[in-house]
Amino acid sequence: MATGPGLRVLVIVIRSHTDRLFWYQTENLCHSTHTASTVVAAAIVPRASAAGSSTTRGRYTDTMTTSAFTILALCVAYAHAGILLQNAPACPEQYGVQAYAHPELCDQFFLCTNGTLTVETCENGLLFDGKGAVHNHCNYHWAVDCGERKADLTPYSSPGCEYQFGIYPDSAECSTSYIKCAFGVPHQEPCTPGLVYDERTHGCNWPDLLQPFCNPEAVVGFKCPTKVPANTQSAKFWPFPRFPVPGDCYRLITCVEGNPRLITCGEGKVFDDQNLTCEDPELVPHCAHA
Repeated sequence: MATGPGLRVLVIVIRSHTDRLFWYQTENLCHSTHTASTVVAAAIVPRASAAGSSTTRGRYTDTMTTSAFTILALCVAYAHAGILLQNAPACPEQYGVQAYAHPELCDQFFLCTNGTLTVETCENGLLFDGKGAVHNHCNYHWAVDCGERKADLTPYSSPGCEYQFGIYPDSAECSTSYIKCAFGVPHQEPCTPGLVYDERTHGCNWPDLLQPFCNPEAVVGFKCPTKVPANTQSAKFWPFPRFPVPGDCYRLITCVEGNPRLITCGEGKVFDDQNLTCEDPELVPHCAHA
């Protein structure tokens, strides 16, 4: 079992009911010029009664085997973490938090916290590229370009979630909401009014861009007229005529190639149904306190 340069793992298992010593030792396959470290662990298995049944002795044998492999796994994990830190870059800053890509693995990265270096692993469904921040500096796997770095994309599924972290459709039909999974728990999230979930982008989009899967008129609740009288305010915006949404101070409808789109005014703005534009609230008295 290779554990990398400069590291030797020794696991000792004592079977007291036979008074024999079994040991498993990994050889240092990479001959390093550095002094090899040795990790030692021991598992003591209680003595079985000489008069005990074969079933009892079998149980102790199973216990010994389980203990041995448990300790071996822990030692190898400890050793692996040590190797990663040996090959890791030094923290360039003594204060603050910085994250750096692992040179070989896309689901791991190096984290510097006030000058202290650790090796971090992204949650299932997430990978690291230094850009996303869905959770602990990691981003959704479909949004990350790993390049030559390897990625483990084995899904650990739970009800409603293919991966522990991910975004999924909540219906086989056109939907104005979607499922967002975090730590394997699904949560239903709404799209901005007038938008529908687009599985291609893992986000919300205009319904007319998903035709015929989605019906824009059904989503927006408006049918664009084929002609607009020239003397109306709507005609001033042709070929994208605008229309008010009755009783709504924050949204308007615009038609794009005959398809309605529900537009929301920017933050701090309200819709003026007289000039069909978004304005400061003080310029639209009836929407000033909406």
